[in-house]
This record gives sequence, structure tokens and C-alpha cells, in this order.
Amino acid sequence: MNNVLMIVFSAQFFGPRETMTAAMYLVPFFVLVLPLKHYGSRAGGGK
Repeated sequence: MNNVLMIVFSAQFFGPRETMTAAMYLVPFFVLVLPLKHYGSRAGGGK
């Protein structure tokens, strides 16, 4: 949530380069979290 707010803030007050830099920090987070979430639901029996 805070990363999305950082993107909105940088888009409002800074240029496109800073906004893209803030957005690129989200990519590794989702690359790691989404597979782990899927694995956790499979390993936990879908609880």
C-alpha cells in the first residue's frame, strides 16, 4: 500500500523518471509474493 502511495506522490510532484523508479521497486515484491501465496495455499490445504 505504501509503495502505491509513493507512486502517486511521485507522479504528482516529480517527473516520469522518478515515478518509473518507484514503480520498478514493486516488481521484485510481486515476483516473490505471488508465487509464495500460491504455494502457501497449496501447502496449507487451501485453508
